[in-house]
Amino acid sequence: MSLKSRWLHFQVKWSKLSRENVKQKIWNYVRVRFLTGVATLLPLFLTIWTFTVVLKFFDGFLGPYIYARFGVTIPGLGILATILLIFVWGVFTSNIVGRRILSWQDALIRRIPFAGIIYSGTQQLISALASGRQNEFRGAVLFEYPRRGLYVIGFVTKESSGELQAKTEDRLTNVFVPTTPNPTSGFLILVPQTDLIPLEMSVEDAMKVVISGGIVMPDYKPNQANQKLPENIGETPPPTEEDQIQETI
Repeated sequence: MSLKSRWLHFQVKWSKLSRENVKQKIWNYVRVRFLTGVATLLPLFLTIWTFTVVLKFFDGFLGPYIYARFGVTIPGLGILATILLIFVWGVFTSNIVGRRILSWQDALIRRIPFAGIIYSGTQQLISALASGRQNEFRGAVLFEYPRRGLYVIGFVTKESSGELQAKTEDRLTNVFVPTTPNPTSGFLILVPQTDLIPLEMSVEDAMKVVISGGIVMPDYKPNQANQKLPENIGETPPPTEEDQIQETI
């Protein structure tokens, strides 16, 4: 093959590689931008969709009955009527008679197969949300578990006391380790306070990390590092209005 032929062959091959490279770059650009659009729009669409479904559900819960009774259709009236009904039910169940009815209702539903499981799980979840369970935690911490080199996120409940503390030389702290993706279940670990690494993120942000399996990660400012656990980490906070809600659930 002559030098000219080799040069022509090189030009053809280089031109082909250049075209393939350009196509690949264009495809990568389109793919990345499309996935970026999906990632930014999907949460918005899901939020709007969920909000719309909830509104339609509550509006349609009592809306047809209002129309059948009064012969008028007012958008949103079903929502207001439902909110009012929930409020009245909350007032009723706050007294002694209402609590007795709730106790009877719980005992009855829990005996029903499968329905009792759903009812109990939903009740625990609502109870945790209504009582602001994150307020029961003194803070989020990181510690090595189940062996050195592996870390888990835990939530400090209070300092150990009584026999649990008396049997050990270390100053122990009660730490609740929730499971993913259901944080209402988990287990208790008594950890020496010297082994705890306090996290600057809020309890709510730390719970988001656990529930999402690490997909959701809050922003972090490095200048907030190396903080110590607060001195009142084991103190029980004074009761709040949310505690009253917890008592009625």
